[in-house]
Amino acid sequence: MHPYNWKTATEYSRIACETAKLMKMLDPDIELVACGSSFRDMPTFGTWEDTVLRECYPYIDYLSLHQYYQDMEGDVMSFLSRDEDMADFIDEVAAICSRIKKEKGSDKDIKLSFDEWNVWYHFQKSGKVPEKWIVGRPIEEEEFDFADTLLVGGMLNTLINHSDIVKIACLAQLVNCIAPIMTEENGRSWTQTIYWPFLYASKYGRGTALKLKTEAPSYTCKARKEASYLSSSAVLSEDGNTLALFLINKNPQEEMELYLPGIKGEILSFVTIAGHSFDTVNTADSQPVIPREVTGECLDDLKIPAASWNMIRIHLS
Repeated sequence: MHPYNWKTATEYSRIACETAKLMKMLDPDIELVACGSSFRDMPTFGTWEDTVLRECYPYIDYLSLHQYYQDMEGDVMSFLSRDEDMADFIDEVAAICSRIKKEKGSDKDIKLSFDEWNVWYHFQKSGKVPEKWIVGRPIEEEEFDFADTLLVGGMLNTLINHSDIVKIACLAQLVNCIAPIMTEENGRSWTQTIYWPFLYASKYGRGTALKLKTEAPSYTCKARKEASYLSSSAVLSEDGNTLALFLINKNPQEEMELYLPGIKGEILSFVTIAGHSFDTVNTADSQPVIPREVTGECLDDLKIPAASWNMIRIHLS
């Protein structure tokens, strides 16, 4: 966007508020999202949210967030810690919403809409910028590697763990453009590395998100003084009979022993994506990064492979 199209938080808030009033007049049941910061590192982050909420609070239902991550420096461990950065982002915006609610004496909670999230290199990693003004050219077709798989899985865990406040979350995008699914002119389609965590979270991450208390080793990286090797979330199925655990071991060298005190039942499935270097990619002709079933495991002796994404479904007893 050209600078002359930019608006200050105050200018945007007044327009958004008046627009929201009119939309609510036409349809009182409509739910509206106001624009928050496009990413956490924006210089106006925080003050923008504060201004928008003060002006629009009675007329909106959600405040939006956007965030993309990339590893341009080859610092994989910092890159894999970004799911914690995402959690901090959510917590900070939720705290602003809570503070404005209290100041206004409102009984309404503003929820969050994570409108856009993904890994996105914007051609910087490949260094191949497409020509402009070509009819029907591919747009933002990224190549994702195994490290991207682990971070996308971690971001999904972050969203599940904040599902009490984040009620909408949209992966950007789904097909071809920075996407988990790719298509070609010959009719062939194939899946990128990031497809699998998204598939399993969509299929089995339905029900009630549980708040986990975990203990795991940590590491130090450029992005954070302390980052956990473990990313995790848990979802209890709607019938209450099945627990789905989504687990990521970020340690590239060592497997992780998993203890689940108080949980009893039978393992229905243990799916893992492991055994790849961080820079392994899927292509139309070769797709090495795919899930595999782990067999013979029991709840009393679970091990999570080094550098891996995992889903364990347990039939509770």
